[in-house]
Amino acid sequence: MTVTDTSRGTGTAATSTTHRRHAFALLGSVRITLIFTLAALAVPLPEIGRAFGLERADLILLSTAYGLTFAGLLLFGARLSDRYGGRRALTAGLIVFAAAVNLRVQRPRPSRPSRISSLPQGATQ
Repeated sequence: MTVTDTSRGTGTAATSTTHRRHAFALLGSVRITLIFTLAALAVPLPEIGRAFGLERADLILLSTAYGLTFAGLLLFGARLSDRYGGRRALTAGLIVFAAAVNLRVQRPRPSRPSRISSLPQGATQ
């Protein structure tokens, strides 16, 4: 069974096949991005665990929570894309992302004490 695109009056099955290939490529790239981000999260996990006193099970839950949040936001973005159009949803997402980056850059960075200054007074002599 082939689905034909009759919205433009062409009705060719080749157009439908092209759209399917593009959709499959897009879905594949989204899946690869999800796997890559989960793998990239695994690199700083030991440091995060030490900084917050988390055990191994807590780190696994942290990784799972990240993946679920990422997938949920993908579904939300797809819903917005279906409702308002892909170009509008992408533009709105890029504007929100740029605004968040801009706010972060303009925010003053808190001063972090050095490790030496956080040692007891007698330990540095």
